[in-house]
Amino acid sequence: NPMMYGYNRGYYDNNYRSNVCRDGCPMNAHCEWGFCECNVGTIRKHGQCVDKQRAAQMAERDSKFDPFQTCTESSTCQKLDMNLVCNTNLTITSDSGKCECRRDMRR
Repeated sequence: NPMMYGYNRGYYDNNYRSNVCRDGCPMNAHCEWGFCECNVGTIRKHGQCVDKQRAAQMAERDSKFDPFQTCTESSTCQKLDMNLVCNTNLTITSDSGKCECRRDMRR
């Protein structure tokens, strides 16, 4: 039974197999198999796609960096990492949610 392992036909047909990312991808990125990847000419640094010069200038993230911030929309989460989305089903108060990894990116 594929459902036993968390298989979701709608997600895989509409996102994974169709190269469509839930809530899209930010600038300098595109969707591959349901994940945002950097466009040619940019590299990934701290979850963003930047040119080599900017990447070299970026400081390392603090060891206490917490990407699972409160959010109301995925664009807030994508500022932290292009493969974070806002899940408003995680909280019971108002329209706020928490940033979380895209499906299948979780460890």
